Amino acid sequence: MENSSETGQLHEQTNEPPQIEFLRDYTSVQDENSPVILVNPAHGNEPYILGTAIAQGVSKKLAEQGLGRAKIVVPLMYGERQKRILIEENPDSANLIHFDEEFGRILRDITFQNGDFSSHLQQINHHYDDVESMLKGRFSFDAGDFQTRNLASSETQFFSPRNVVATIDTAARVVVEAPNRYFAFPILLTELLGKARDANLGFSDSDMQGVISRMLKVEAGYSQVFIPKINPLSYKYADDLSKQPAEVNGRTRTYTPAMKREYSKELGKVSEPGIYMMFSGTGSNAETTRMLTKTAQDAGLTVYTPPWVDIEGSVHVTPEVLNDVNIKAVFGRGGWGTVWQVQNLALPWIVTPYEAGDDPEIYFNNKTIEALKMGKVLTAADMTSERLTEIINNFSVGTQMINEKIKDEFGTLDGINFISRAIADDFIQKKK
Repeated sequence: MENSSETGQLHEQTNEPPQIEFLRDYTSVQDENSPVILVNPAHGNEPYILGTAIAQGVSKKLAEQGLGRAKIVVPLMYGERQKRILIEENPDSANLIHFDEEFGRILRDITFQNGDFSSHLQQINHHYDDVESMLKGRFSFDAGDFQTRNLASSETQFFSPRNVVATIDTAARVVVEAPNRYFAFPILLTELLGKARDANLGFSDSDMQGVISRMLKVEAGYSQVFIPKINPLSYKYADDLSKQPAEVNGRTRTYTPAMKREYSKELGKVSEPGIYMMFSGTGSNAETTRMLTKTAQDAGLTVYTPPWVDIEGSVHVTPEVLNDVNIKAVFGRGGWGTVWQVQNLALPWIVTPYEAGDDPEIYFNNKTIEALKMGKVLTAADMTSERLTEIINNFSVGTQMINEKIKDEFGTLDGINFISRAIADDFIQKKK
């Protein structure tokens, strides 16, 4: 989405919010006085993975400037599964990450669940004020120390809210107070809901307007907003991506590469050419998955799936195999966590159709994937071995061209490093 520790006295203990002096050299002070970066994510795995990766990068880059490295605090929203994923994503620095169970519990009332986005909008409108009040009670500058557990050891540690120097908001639904708040995600929620309303996706206008009004206030306080160059609304600018707006709803933005690291192709992780199936599915998409499995096998392709996806005849392997040269395409729901990885690997991305009631981001993601020729929204007509082979052979070309343009513009495909450096530079500039 990388971080370390011992730093120093951030500011004097006054009733005023901490100022930028926390950036002076604090390397001589003990752990309990270390600066803290909070990850403030939306629902799902990718937001906390991304926020943690960016926070790790910022911490590392500040350390390179002699400023010391910050601890990272992540809300625990998904129990043991989330801990396992964070350890897998951060094998060399898990001891520098802390999970906050109470933070996760507070966010639960405004967390998207069960694929029902209409209920999610109602949740936000109904619970927002209470959630915001509880977070202020936990993280405001005059609050007492808050408790966390170390990701590697599960040991308890306490931090002062006055040591929170920044938040990384990955589509956060609520404000957490901090001297600096940075947004990094494919789209601001106000922008997404406005476009969903225009597209008549079936959500309540009053519910959407209520959330938009709240989120405009949340978004107004961001120090910077980072949006990937390829995002849910890029389909509107398929002929010229440079025409994407520099400002939306009064918020300027910085465009970035895909918010994943850059990958190199390898050989030997899987033995046969095949397609990686990321999605098990429910309802109609479960049947689509079964049909595509048979189609792929008829085309002479091995079907690879994660260990937690049960598809008859598939070979279980972890997603780490995606950069193997034998992986010819990826199939799944069009969420950006996987799409970014597939984009940087220049693989065809075969996505399930948008289902009514799902997160509207998926609706727009699918439009971008097709408009930029990065992949294909699967239809019944695609369920032949000939058509599947055609998709695999043709739809990586569009992504390769996009990657070349992104590398020319940004000098890298590594969006994590790009954003981390920009935030660290912002810190340093404020210090000066």
